[in-house]
Amino acid sequence: LAPAMVTLTHYLIASAFLFTIGLVGIMTRRNVLMILLCIEIMFNAANLAFVSYARRWETSAGRLLCSSLSRSPPRRSRWVWRLPCCWRASLTPSTQTKSTC
Repeated sequence: LAPAMVTLTHYLIASAFLFTIGLVGIMTRRNVLMILLCIEIMFNAANLAFVSYARRWETSAGRLLCSSLSRSPPRRSRWVWRLPCCWRASLTPSTQTKSTC
């Protein structure tokens, strides 16, 4: 038997399914964190559609768009990424008196 080939339709169905999950989550949830996670699922669905179309058309435009969308963090994330460092420094006994964060 020949292996099954994954086509553009398969990727678009998966993308639509993920987008629907995110949309239903936004409509039904009241917690802000869960709403933001559902928005992230919707962004991932859009990125999957962009990459699948770029693969189909054999261009790198969709891949570049997805990488630029997913790699540009908001400004507030600069200090959020430092928090685990500070937590680890405060939880472990250290000889340093000054935190590196």
